[in-house]
Formats: sequence, structure tokens, C-alpha cells
Amino acid sequence: MPDRPPHLDKAQVEGLREHPTARTREGMAIAKAKGRLRGKQAKLKRTREAQLVALWRAGSHTTLELAEMFDVARSTVYRAIQRAGAAPATAAAPAAAPATAG
Repeated sequence: MPDRPPHLDKAQVEGLREHPTARTREGMAIAKAKGRLRGKQAKLKRTREAQLVALWRAGSHTTLELAEMFDVARSTVYRAIQRAGAAPATAAAPAAAPATAG
């Protein structure tokens, strides 16, 4: 039983092994030129993201509650807030220790 597909000769098989992603990149370039390369779809549509940010700005829900309400991860909530131009509140940094006179 041959170790290569029967429709390819040895030189073609070697060429494929040397550049395993070349064919994928070529296909992606063709799809992009045709306007068909879309990538991963957004979990939230723009209107839902705007609703999420509005609820967060109102202060009525935590990020965890918003994540559960919109069925997304908390990181998605944080990214939506960041894209909207508002930084999520973070815990206060610990106070610096006073300098000791020595």
C-alpha cells in the first residue's frame, strides 16, 4: 500500500509536506478577494451590545449578571464595555506602605 495518495506523484507530496499551510492561505486569499472571508462571528450583535453597555452604565447589574443575562462570557462583557469607551470599574489598588525612616 503506497504512503501517498495515488493521484499525486512523489514530488507533489513532498511539496505539500514542506508547506502545509500554503494551500490554506491561498484559499483564504481567494475568499477574501471575493468578499467571502468573514472570520468568527460576533457573539453579540451591535444592538444587544449597546443594551449591555447601557445596563452596565446604569449600574444596576454586575458584569457577571450581564454575562448571564446575555449568555456570554464575562470577558465578552468587558470587551463590549471597552469598545464603548468606558473602562470597567476595577478594585482599588492597595495603598503603598509608608516609608520608614531608618
